[in-house]
Amino acid sequence: MAVFHAAPDGTINVLQFPRFDYPLQTLLTAYGPPNDVYVFVQDILPVNTERDYEVLLEYRDQGMLVMYSGSTFVGEPIAVCPSLLAPAARAPEIWSWSPDMGLTLADIAKKYTGGFDDLSYYLPISEAAGFSPSEFYERFKVESDKDDCFSVVNPYVGK
Repeated sequence: MAVFHAAPDGTINVLQFPRFDYPLQTLLTAYGPPNDVYVFVQDILPVNTERDYEVLLEYRDQGMLVMYSGSTFVGEPIAVCPSLLAPAARAPEIWSWSPDMGLTLADIAKKYTGGFDDLSYYLPISEAAGFSPSEFYERFKVESDKDDCFSVVNPYVGK
């Protein structure tokens, strides 16, 4: 797990924890419902392989962005299962900043992430899976033995 903290002077402090197990349910229980949730599914050739995905949880009011990454098998619709990640994959990347800095998700992505500065590939959960951030919270805040996945229609089909 890596924690990136943007200081008011523009510097970034990075803390890295190897294989830190921080399941989605733990995050949701500790911080409550996120302001927004976004989903990215990597476009790959339609072969029998895995497809990478990312789930971003934005806690704007608390100055925090959390990313869980995983993979799922190719198929339609695509099944995204953030709560069923293996322990080694439950180490999210976390970006934090003072809410007083007034940073937007675009600011954080562009200035501080060093990777996903094009947010056009990240779909709001309402568009990607048909439910709201609060519904996402209610669905995933408690660990369950059921299939905790949601379906995402491949956004690249037909493009």
